[in-house]
Amino acid sequence: MAEQKGKSLNLFDIRWMWSMFGTAIGAGILFLPIKAGAHGFWPVVVMAILSFPMTWLSHRALARFVNAIGNHDITHAATYLGKNAGFVITFIYFFTFYPICLAYGVGITNTAESFFSHQLGLHYFEHNRFFLAEHLVSGMIFVMIFSTTVVTRIANILVYPMALILLLFSFYLIPYWKSAMLKEIPGFGGFFAALWFTLPVLVFSFNHSAIISTFAQAIERRYGELKHFKTNQIELLNTSFLLFFVMFFVFSCILCLEPADFIKAREQNIPILSYFANTLDNPIVGYTGPIVAFFSH
Repeated sequence: MAEQKGKSLNLFDIRWMWSMFGTAIGAGILFLPIKAGAHGFWPVVVMAILSFPMTWLSHRALARFVNAIGNHDITHAATYLGKNAGFVITFIYFFTFYPICLAYGVGITNTAESFFSHQLGLHYFEHNRFFLAEHLVSGMIFVMIFSTTVVTRIANILVYPMALILLLFSFYLIPYWKSAMLKEIPGFGGFFAALWFTLPVLVFSFNHSAIISTFAQAIERRYGELKHFKTNQIELLNTSFLLFFVMFFVFSCILCLEPADFIKAREQNIPILSYFANTLDNPIVGYTGPIVAFFSH
């Protein structure tokens, strides 16, 4: 009876689900509609179906790996697997985050430049991108001097209002939905290319591996022998909620745009909120969109 009670969802489980959800929601979701929608609506449907097991199983496996190496952070793998194997795992783990840092650096520069040009009418940075990028990236690095607790609390304060704004924005776009994207069905080659080039971006939008080590350790301490069951349960719930939230936002954005819009957005290399801020005749979207996109980085 006690074991069955332990298997039920409780407030501890729900808090961890929300923590992983907040970790996953970031700038990746804002670039996803442009990247995915460029190939049409239906490849995105297939990618959504494929991304669910990829996200759920990969993060569950990472949590089990953390438990298997003695309930330590993944960077301690060398202690349990030997120096060479540990170095390889740590090296790979590093390169799962390094490209994200590069993407965020480019993304935040383009978002800020677009905001200054379109919303504030300041075109100075169009020809001084290095100056803008240098200060923005330095600002991102400067944040790291604060303690982990402070950074985490600030991130939690920002991420949930941002998620709520994205959800409301998804509903706001419903009256703008068009049927043009539903009629765009690519051939086999285009369909395969869409999956090959866009699926990594989609999986990246669900990525919350940064918190998995802490999550696995917390589950181990609280549930002991039930750790694998609870890890599976909480990850399944989290991935399901992520899939609904992210894909509703993506589908809502895609159905508002024509095929030509995706070409323009990709040429500008800006988040979808910045593109809508520049094209929708709505001053609220015009100013809040780029601000949300900026803080999401």
